[in-house]
Amino acid sequence: MRNWLCNHVLQSVGRINASRQTRYMSFGKPFARLCSTIPIKSEKTPLTADIISQIKADGPISVASYMRQVLTGPIGGYYMDSDVFGSAGDFTTSPEINQMFGELVGIWLYYQWMQVRPKSHAQIIELGPGRGTLSADILRTIGQFRKLNQDLSLHLVEVSPKLSQIQQETICTSSRSATKSVKELDAKPAGCYKAFITDDGIPIFWYYKLEDVPNKEYSMVVANEFFDALPIHQFRKVNGNWSEVMIDVDEGNGEHHLKFALAPKPTLRTKLYTKDVTFAKNSKVQDVIEVSPDSAITYKEIAIRLQRHGGCALVIDYGDFGTGSDTIRAFRKHKQVHVLDGPGTADLTADVDFAFLKRSIENDDVKFYGPIPQGRFLLQMGIQTRLKALLKDLGKSQRDDLLSAYDMLVNPNKMGLRFKVACMIFPDSDTPPAFGAIK
Repeated sequence: MRNWLCNHVLQSVGRINASRQTRYMSFGKPFARLCSTIPIKSEKTPLTADIISQIKADGPISVASYMRQVLTGPIGGYYMDSDVFGSAGDFTTSPEINQMFGELVGIWLYYQWMQVRPKSHAQIIELGPGRGTLSADILRTIGQFRKLNQDLSLHLVEVSPKLSQIQQETICTSSRSATKSVKELDAKPAGCYKAFITDDGIPIFWYYKLEDVPNKEYSMVVANEFFDALPIHQFRKVNGNWSEVMIDVDEGNGEHHLKFALAPKPTLRTKLYTKDVTFAKNSKVQDVIEVSPDSAITYKEIAIRLQRHGGCALVIDYGDFGTGSDTIRAFRKHKQVHVLDGPGTADLTADVDFAFLKRSIENDDVKFYGPIPQGRFLLQMGIQTRLKALLKDLGKSQRDDLLSAYDMLVNPNKMGLRFKVACMIFPDSDTPPAFGAIK
């Protein structure tokens, strides 16, 4: 079934989406001499001022608190009121590079669904859906096999009002006039803040938190570049002692209004994580540990959900099996900038520790697979077959764009090795596609 399924959909899922593209002051010496003794700091955003006020009132904040406020805080949070994806934004994700990525993810999900609950209704849950491109490609792919309005619903966990609007336009773009607002729906899950039904009859619901998504049927959970944006705590070993890294106000000559500083005494988190022998053993360096409790809580919540009614979860992100070194970084206009430069104006991200995610579910009955490189996942799922089908009848410019997108997704020197794919399934069945031996 697996080979027939992959070959059938790779040939029939549709033609190439040609509109999707691949991502990827000087004032003179007199003025310079005049200002040489005056510290010129980076932009002081409204969020910068708010964080400074917090620190002056309550003391330095953790790196996790800083990340949370910078990315999703109500005052100037990075994701809250702008479209940050694509060539005009700050970074580009795999679904935006080419439709092949989302199509193959859709095939993987559909195969797992048919293996376990072929006659049951199911729900797709995407965490951090971006522009909605991945969900749109998944629905279009699965729609090649069955009528979605009878069997499937889509649930999006999104905190950004701006991005939820973009997701609505992306997924419901074929006939916006045919959608129904949340007030017109007969039944709306508790905790849902927006809902629509597309012209294909697929109900789509938006939530601020995963815990608000109903848990009454087989669930297929997808998280592409979601866990890397969850807050981390960072710890450094100095002179043989571990200290938590904090954010403090920089009133000196530093480039930014904020600075990194070590906690003067061990925090509760320091005692918890640096004394965990198993966790510390997974660290690839001896003097830095990064840990994301939010990631472990979310992954555990997914595992509990799968155990109740069955399901699968696919996580695609950059990271490794074990914590790395100092991985927190910021990106603006596709270039790396300082983490403390203009809080709220750049994306913050940190490598995902897949070993830590696996440990968070070690007492559950779900089965964990991976992580494997993204390139291997896509190749095993048949991206070359899909590429050949899409290349037919294309002009030179479109062929070049498609080949460039393919290379970006699978090349080990680009996204193919840097990004990893892991999954968990319940109940356990055959080894999921792409996670077995290399063919």
